[in-house]
Amino acid sequence: MTYPNFSLHSFYAKGIVCGCYGYCLVLALCPIFGWGSYLSNVAGTSCEPIWGSLALRDITFNIFMLVACLAVPLILICFSYFMIYVKVKNQCIRHEARKIRITNTLLFMIGLFILSWSPYTIFSVLQMTEKNLTLDPNLVGIPGVFAKLSALWNPVIYFYREKEFRNMCRKHFWCLPQFSTKTRSIDITHRRYTKRRLFYSLSNKMTSV
Repeated sequence: MTYPNFSLHSFYAKGIVCGCYGYCLVLALCPIFGWGSYLSNVAGTSCEPIWGSLALRDITFNIFMLVACLAVPLILICFSYFMIYVKVKNQCIRHEARKIRITNTLLFMIGLFILSWSPYTIFSVLQMTEKNLTLDPNLVGIPGVFAKLSALWNPVIYFYREKEFRNMCRKHFWCLPQFSTKTRSIDITHRRYTKRRLFYSLSNKMTSV
């Protein structure tokens, strides 16, 4: 967003992707080596750490997971987006609306990440602190669904708010141009229809007066 002509070399891009997967793999394999444990949740939809366990290895592992899987990514996201914001703010951008748009995009991403992970984090901490907590199988899977949605928001936000990212996606996915054009035409038609109704409404009011 800050460097329109910047091109990330494929070698470094692959290294970043492999590093992210490696980080997640190390965290996921800890119970195999005896630190922490996994168990199917009450809803039976997925496996997760035993948040309510009283064993020392599970308690330390659960705290580590909260720090490594929530606190660390959140700090990195806030730091990275803050640096992007500072860079954009210091650049001589012709239109002030561009700065506002980028700032809103960054706020959307941070806000949706926190919104996605907050229910699961609160739910996990409650299980760790409240030993007599009664869980409803019909509701226990909802926080996990919100957490999994965190991986979906960024590409969706980038696609609808960043023209460069949208154009790059169109080159790799043949269905996107047609979808985007159709969506835009529907949106334009809706705007014209709304403006026309507003104009006729104002005209009728002026006539009646």
